[in-house]
Amino acid sequence: MKPKQLVSTGKVIWLIVDGESSSPVRFVLDGDNLYFRRNARHERIPHLEDGQTVRVVGHPLAKQTRSGEAEARVTFLDAEETPQPILLELAGAMYDPRLTPDENFARLKHELKVARLDLL
Repeated sequence: MKPKQLVSTGKVIWLIVDGESSSPVRFVLDGDNLYFRRNARHERIPHLEDGQTVRVVGHPLAKQTRSGEAEARVTFLDAEETPQPILLELAGAMYDPRLTPDENFARLKHELKVARLDLL
């Protein structure tokens, strides 16, 4: 399954680890890559390890049906590995509109913990 098929109609995904499900998790889709914040304040994410396999569920917000499910490998990214546009989109309310994108990136890159999901 391609990431676009998994998340075709939704803005959030669920992560399932050992039967424990997350709350809805915001993500950014870039090509075949799904990115999410590991340390989002309002999202309950099960404990994850770098390289761990998780179940990813695409789920439209307003519907009870799932748009797709797939296994994925979690890859933790350090500040220098996270593409600037991805990090700034995941920043949400932490983005300061008084600053330039470069200034926001410099400020946020060490605060936000980002992971990539590689579908298997």
